[in-house]
Amino acid sequence: MKGKLSNSDSDIPDETASGVWPPEGLESVANCPVCGSRERRLLLTNLRDVIFFVAPGAWDLFECTECKSSYLDPRPTPETIHIAYSNYYTHVPAWSDKKENITLSLLQKFRLQIELEYISHRYGGNFRSRLPLTRLAIYLLLRRKRAVDARYRFMPKPTSGFHLLDVGFGGGGYLLLAQECGWQVSGIDSDLEVVRNAKNKGLNVKQGAFDEISGQSEKYDAITMSHVIEHMHDPVRAINHAYDLLKPKGKVLIETPNIESYGFHIFGRYWRGLETPRHLVLFSMLGLRRELIRAGFVKIEFHSRNVGRSMFLKSEKIMLGLDPYDETKLKIGRFRKIIALLGGVRPRRAEFLTVVAQK
Repeated sequence: MKGKLSNSDSDIPDETASGVWPPEGLESVANCPVCGSRERRLLLTNLRDVIFFVAPGAWDLFECTECKSSYLDPRPTPETIHIAYSNYYTHVPAWSDKKENITLSLLQKFRLQIELEYISHRYGGNFRSRLPLTRLAIYLLLRRKRAVDARYRFMPKPTSGFHLLDVGFGGGGYLLLAQECGWQVSGIDSDLEVVRNAKNKGLNVKQGAFDEISGQSEKYDAITMSHVIEHMHDPVRAINHAYDLLKPKGKVLIETPNIESYGFHIFGRYWRGLETPRHLVLFSMLGLRRELIRAGFVKIEFHSRNVGRSMFLKSEKIMLGLDPYDETKLKIGRFRKIIALLGGVRPRRAEFLTVVAQK
């Protein structure tokens, strides 16, 4: 049995205890959406929307005993899933990760310069200074380097004409970062509001589903899907579609919550990564690796990210019946801090599965 899991109704915050999903808007899932197996076990029951408090209903999560991924059954249909997104956070633009440095100390400015030199050398962009060798110092600041690599999604440095597609671009911040590095960027998102926001910033984006992109085989040098496939009714189809759209030796990045993470083991139904019912499928490392291989990808590399503390704090708030994004200040115990740090160096137990693979 995984962690401190409870199926008791008393564990459910009152704010989400009312309302049911329209019965005609539900569909059953007899087979694992990842590997197709019918062998499964009930992992959690009576899950509710404890993140944005907008989706009615109670939901059951099953674990596939073959690939160890998990999925909702029943789940919202593609026609009704929009009900769960009426207050979704990507409606707020997040246009740039740049920070003003006018209030930074001399040491902080020097560290920022090291970071910008590394970004310019590794990812592209016009951030160079008169001290180009300062980029080597980033290897003495490994935590900072890992944060930069995660922000730039481990993508290669582009050459002229390289084209990157961001699927489910949300606030649009990454599209701007990639564009600054020299990528020709495109984005696709199903949310009309975020598409409208991005177009107002001059970005080349369109509204629609990823699988609606057709007639563009081997067009892209890179495709990124950050926190997207867990929202899809057919995530394996998306992986195969990405393979078809990539040029030979093109790269795909996928990041998605990890159902085998330390956070899930500790918090169970309160884990921030569940996000029921918007997250329809939660991959294991085994399940995600298998499907990448089946699609034809090679050089599959999983990376860790230091997001354990943030995810633990949000999960702690959910456990207390709070909005995980409110400003209540909480502290996590020393043991959990250690576990969160361990997840940052063990990809299989990290809060997110972050993988880069090559066609």
